[in-house]
Amino acid sequence: MKAEISFFYNDEDDFDNKWNYNNQDFFLKNIWRTRWVLNDFEDSKYYDCVDKQTLEIKDLDRWKELLQSSEQDLQDYVYENEIEWLGDDFDHMQNYLSFIQDHIPKFEWSSTEEGYKHPEYLNIQTWIRKPEYDRVHVGISREDLDSFEKHLFNGEVIEWTFETQNGNTIEIIFEQE
Repeated sequence: MKAEISFFYNDEDDFDNKWNYNNQDFFLKNIWRTRWVLNDFEDSKYYDCVDKQTLEIKDLDRWKELLQSSEQDLQDYVYENEIEWLGDDFDHMQNYLSFIQDHIPKFEWSSTEEGYKHPEYLNIQTWIRKPEYDRVHVGISREDLDSFEKHLFNGEVIEWTFETQNGNTIEIIFEQE
């Protein structure tokens, strides 16, 4: 059984700059980030209940508890157990962003440390990469057209799928309206 990426990431997350000061606050900002860090942090009872590369659920009971816990429940768990993951703040935040990108290939991000005025501040920008369009020239013979017409007039659906040189998949479906 696999977890969905939406267990760890909300696509409306704005990565508001004021929360990118240290990773304790960054991960406690919302439930999705908190779930990820508790699954990532060795001192957490939820550690490694989901494989971060495959999203395979490795411990169903701990995963269900993490899933059913409210944001406040998880924050209380962190505070009551004095769990802190301070340290390599920016690396930890960037690991989370890379994790998202691994599972949502169109998700892009960049980050910069803000200069001398705010040396402990990470500016994060994220976006969804726009689809790339391939121009494909497909020669269709009169025989092909006659064959398509024959199938379409009989109410059949014709599907044609192929991969372009850029690695994009194109699916064409012919059906009578």
